Amino acid sequence: MHCIDLLRNALMCQPDLTLEVVNASLDGVTGFGTQHMCVNWKELVDWTSEWETYGQ
Repeated sequence: MHCIDLLRNALMCQPDLTLEVVNASLDGVTGFGTQHMCVNWKELVDWTSEWETYGQ
């Protein structure tokens, strides 16, 4: 459980939510050449909370 919690903590505290551009010839993404940027998790949660009921 300790190792799983360390992985969970790393994913939640240091998220990389970069969208990768689709490579049309592959019909998918490679992940190469994309500039990644970490975000403030609290800002993400606040933004998600604000928009989760949009249109309802």
